[in-house]
Amino acid sequence: MTFGSIFSAHVSDAENLLGEIASARALTQVPPGVLPFARDGGGSVVYLDLSPEGRGRVVAFLDAKPAWTGRERASGFVELATSFDAYVEKL
Repeated sequence: MTFGSIFSAHVSDAENLLGEIASARALTQVPPGVLPFARDGGGSVVYLDLSPEGRGRVVAFLDAKPAWTGRERASGFVELATSFDAYVEKL
């Protein structure tokens, strides 16, 4: 899975960081301090978890495949790396 859509800091862009933060909080109740920064082109989003509990880890919300595909996994959060630096090293 790749997260090729990096959110822009420009408010005029369709997928801008501030709009994505607002959407994440409104639609999926993502807490303050958890910041979305990229999308896979579908419903999966990667976040930088700056909450006290998250301590800078990188997590992703992976959107489940439709039932007709024989779904291999349910929707949910998965830790991708313990820090942003570790995430970048994995790339």
